[in-house]
Amino acid sequence: MIAAWRGERTLPLLLAPVADAARDLVLNGRIVTGDLLTGGLDILLPGSEGRSLRGLFWDSRTNLVWAAGSVGAVGHVWAIHGRTGAVVQDTVVPGSLFLNDLVVEGDSVWVTDSRIVPDRLTRLQLTRKGAPTGAAPTFLPLGGAWPQGNGTAVNANGIRALPDCSLIL
Repeated sequence: MIAAWRGERTLPLLLAPVADAARDLVLNGRIVTGDLLTGGLDILLPGSEGRSLRGLFWDSRTNLVWAAGSVGAVGHVWAIHGRTGAVVQDTVVPGSLFLNDLVVEGDSVWVTDSRIVPDRLTRLQLTRKGAPTGAAPTFLPLGGAWPQGNGTAVNANGIRALPDCSLIL
């Protein structure tokens, strides 16, 4: 996953699972930014022992980088300031097993948990302008024709918002 946005005079690049950045993202949760014009790299979020990140999403309204992952066996969703790297919010997601992908849509951050049974989406409430509220996460069960996982295989994986504000997994 690569998310890019315009800087003042360069085009910074947010690196997720790409080459060496993938190893750092999974092993210690480091987020690296780069400049397409100069090839320079900077660390946005330093690594931390035991932290792994599996999903990133940049919200242009707030310049927040949302990251899903874990510290050890505990699931977290982080809101990280896109310029300073400051952690604006760290939300623990109770009962999560493998927080994987996420997307911001309107007043919500939606996160997949690829190994939870029964399958569900995790929702974090945002303000109308996209700022974190600090509210506890809520959950939306996946049902209907959705094929339920067994808790070991990767199931709910990948999420995007469509132009009509609906979500696709």
